[in-house]
Amino acid sequence: MFFAGMIQKHSGFSHLWELVGRTKELEELVANLNENDKPITLLSGSGGSGKTRLIKAAVDKITSTENGRSIFLLTQDRVTSKSLEDLGRNRKLLVCDDAHDREELRLLIEYAANPDNNTRLLLAYRKYGESRIRQQAPQLITDETPIIELKKLAPEDAEALATQALSQFGGDTRHGKRLAEYTGDCPLATIIGAQILSDNRDTLPDFLHSEEIFRDTLMLQLVEKIVEGVGSGLDQGSVRQVLETIALIQPIYENDGALIQAVESTSSLNKSNIIRVLKRLKESGVLFQRGRKSKISPDLLGDFLVESSCVINSRSTGIAEAVFESLPAGYIGNLLVNLGKLDWRLSNGDTRQSELLNSIWEKLDGSEPHSSAVAEAAFYQPEKAIRYARRLIDDGSKEKSITKILKYIAYNFEYLPDACELLWKIGRDDDRSLNQHPWHGIRVLNELGGPEPGKPIKYCDIIADFAISLTHNKDSWKHAYSPIDFLVEILSTEGHTTIATARAFTMTPFCVAQESMAATRRKVVTALIGLLNHKDKFVAYSAAMKLHEALRYPMGLFGAHLPKETRESWNNDFIETLNDIETFLTTNEVAAPVLMGIVKSVSWHAFYADEATSGPAQAIMRHLDRDLKTKATRLIMDEWGHSTFRNDRGASWEEIHTEMSNFSRTLTKSFNDASEILNFLRECLADIEESKSGQHSATTLINSMIEESNEFLSEILKSAFSNNDELMLQYAGVALGKLLNIAPKEAHDWISRTMACSGIVNLAT
Repeated sequence: MFFAGMIQKHSGFSHLWELVGRTKELEELVANLNENDKPITLLSGSGGSGKTRLIKAAVDKITSTENGRSIFLLTQDRVTSKSLEDLGRNRKLLVCDDAHDREELRLLIEYAANPDNNTRLLLAYRKYGESRIRQQAPQLITDETPIIELKKLAPEDAEALATQALSQFGGDTRHGKRLAEYTGDCPLATIIGAQILSDNRDTLPDFLHSEEIFRDTLMLQLVEKIVEGVGSGLDQGSVRQVLETIALIQPIYENDGALIQAVESTSSLNKSNIIRVLKRLKESGVLFQRGRKSKISPDLLGDFLVESSCVINSRSTGIAEAVFESLPAGYIGNLLVNLGKLDWRLSNGDTRQSELLNSIWEKLDGSEPHSSAVAEAAFYQPEKAIRYARRLIDDGSKEKSITKILKYIAYNFEYLPDACELLWKIGRDDDRSLNQHPWHGIRVLNELGGPEPGKPIKYCDIIADFAISLTHNKDSWKHAYSPIDFLVEILSTEGHTTIATARAFTMTPFCVAQESMAATRRKVVTALIGLLNHKDKFVAYSAAMKLHEALRYPMGLFGAHLPKETRESWNNDFIETLNDIETFLTTNEVAAPVLMGIVKSVSWHAFYADEATSGPAQAIMRHLDRDLKTKATRLIMDEWGHSTFRNDRGASWEEIHTEMSNFSRTLTKSFNDASEILNFLRECLADIEESKSGQHSATTLINSMIEESNEFLSEILKSAFSNNDELMLQYAGVALGKLLNIAPKEAHDWISRTMACSGIVNLAT
């Protein structure tokens, strides 16, 4: 039962107390959970603010007014696609408390967002976890997602709760107002304070005269009461050590032998007594089990135990370090996350100057499980995590967890540029394919830079600026991957999120809102166009080929319906891009192979798009006729016309042959002799090779020239056999074949001389 251990009214941790001061929040929560068009509702509050109590009230109200809906309160067991599928398609409400600690949030969110699942999802979390929750599925949790924030109780409500609790525990209700003043921001503290005051009802405790002393003493006395209650017959100091260790490494598996052994090494209790303490903590409701794992309840108590045992004057007491030394591998990540959250809270989110975890970080080496533990804590400890990542990279480590660490660091705006720099450093020379390796540095940069609904545009801007800055460094183009390999991801017009579990992959498509990304896209497109006349033809050609990413309409992934208006919303953006390319070509000198790359990028618009974009694209295509070298390059790089002609033009071999023949005659008329033509073609081929454009062939054009000109035929043979030109040797066979037909004796002379030079005996008689 989800609320087991929470419904004993004599306990300070009970949820049977009358709900005070939350009427508005309760009505709003119930209304949102009943809304058909709001599948997800968020409930935010600090530790001890009453989130779970409000959830219980909402569940009670919903179950008392309707019978047709099932309510599932999720335990800490890992949710899978199969477990969600088993819930069926009937109306249901899923309640996820402590959502900030869930690993499978995206799966839950996407399940609830699918209307076929007939589900409403409530996510309750601490305030500091909101950014993490929104990052799990920014396209589904947006500014329109209803959020209920539990703020400080009104003074009269806090006093009413304090008086209720004092009365229940037999205390002096006259202390209610003072108690409410001290604890109004934390209803749980109000209840616990009332319980402690009631135990000292004969005299007014000194700590009630000072809020600071009260705050410091409240949880301390609570811990003492817990230790007294569960430590009967045992050394109470050791019992407290057990409690502190659990708080430091939770959530735990109660029956984990390795864990019990580790706890044994940090206390004077033996194994059997530790098991007894764990059992008593569970029976008292302090150790609260959800699923297979257990945590100290309430969270406020766990926070206090960690802070009071591990921190003094903002420095470590050494307890955390002692626990670390004996900890099983599977709990190192928990320890680092719990300490990281504490440090973040104490530092108000800025841990740069904090020294609290210094000695722990010094103990972390580059192996597992340490590197994975750092990945878990990187979001809360970005400064130290990035130092750790740098150390591993400098040591030549290939741990894939480095990219995980950097990805989670990158969720902090301030550290995004540094994370990008290191991801680039470890990914640029990694020649593995991106598709098969999800933690490749360049792929992570792709994912970070790609637009998603809900992702701040500033985030994409920072990555765009980083990539563009790299394009100005000539060394950036000497690696397996270049800056534009992740820059163009920002130009995506659609995408999908992916969730993988042991049982299934879940992919959810989305379209990018054009207006939101317009300025960032223009920055990226301008950078690509600016590279088109780069002195390195490889750089220029690479940029030209990437321009097609700026001209791709969303298609509707996985069969998703795409409204006509969504597609048409990109027309003006594409027209502006095409016009900018045309202007650049008109005012700048662009190498012929680069122009071919540009044409390939715009050809779809020129041949198949609507009139809106086809006109500007055709204007770019007309640059193919600008000069002889460009025409020759076109016939070499697009030998069969597949890239720069319509695919449905019905081009046959005869048409290609005619086109080549006509151009061959043009070449013959344009040069004084065959040697000039051959040198011209060599220049074209050299430019193409420099651009590294991939597969191309001059065979059809040169064969056509051989057919057209006997002088050119002789020049080919001379270059191939007399000058040992390996490039022309591949065309010598065709030249000899024609020569055998028109001048057999001359052909045999060439053959004989060639065989003699090669040391081959001529056996012909």
